[in-house]
Amino acid sequence: MKKLSLYFVLVLVGLLSACNLTTETPTPTPTSFTVTVPSSAPATAKVGEKVAFTVSVSAPNTLKQLEVSKNNSSLDLRAGLTGTTFQYNFEYTTAVVDAGRTLSFRFVAQDTKGNTQEATYTLNVGTGVNNTNDIRLLNQNAATLSSAGSFYASSTNTISNSANANTANVDITYGIVSGNPTFVSPDSRESLGLSVGGRTGWTRTTFASSNLNFDTVTRQELTTAATPSATSISVVQNGVYIFQNAAGKRGLLRVKSFVRNGSNTADQDVIFDIKVID
Repeated sequence: MKKLSLYFVLVLVGLLSACNLTTETPTPTPTSFTVTVPSSAPATAKVGEKVAFTVSVSAPNTLKQLEVSKNNSSLDLRAGLTGTTFQYNFEYTTAVVDAGRTLSFRFVAQDTKGNTQEATYTLNVGTGVNNTNDIRLLNQNAATLSSAGSFYASSTNTISNSANANTANVDITYGIVSGNPTFVSPDSRESLGLSVGGRTGWTRTTFASSNLNFDTVTRQELTTAATPSATSISVVQNGVYIFQNAAGKRGLLRVKSFVRNGSNTADQDVIFDIKVID
């Protein structure tokens, strides 16, 4: 009887021991040294846009550090790493000085034995300005054309007339003032004898002549240029003019030509190109 009891005790101990066994599989050690930038990392960005993704590092030996650089200048250093894998959360917000540039980022990992591995990431930053060509605004005496008018909203690239214009968005208007083709701040039209259709709520835009190169102008150049102050400005063919609207957004205008529209030789529409900070 004692032998039988001892047998059951041993079976019970065995069962309890089996219940305490762990079934977790240990994390395998990487067989190669890799630094990986995800394929989903964006290739382009606008000025002021944040780029974010995760860089994965794995190595057969214990990791020591990860250094991040931009165009060969150190950006971040993660030292004192432990283990054979590491996830780095990369974030970068493009600045005005990055406009129109190609940025090259390097992620260089080192293990405790001195071995290194790296990955590179290239980001093309936009110039920071949006370009629209051949905008035609009517002078105030011209006959109305379909989908045309004297009012322009640079934020939406929309042409309108006084009846259907969005007064909050319109920031550039055109008319003949004292016989001269003129860009006019929306809130100054009425005082210069130009029609606003009896509507109110127009915003202010200021203008100035500019020596900036329209074809190559950058966001930084527009941002650092002197603040324009005129609420109207007479314009000439091939003239370049900077403007700033009520929201503080700046842009550059280039007059391409004038087109007669009406029986009066003074009735000239304007055709121009525009670049606006995005």
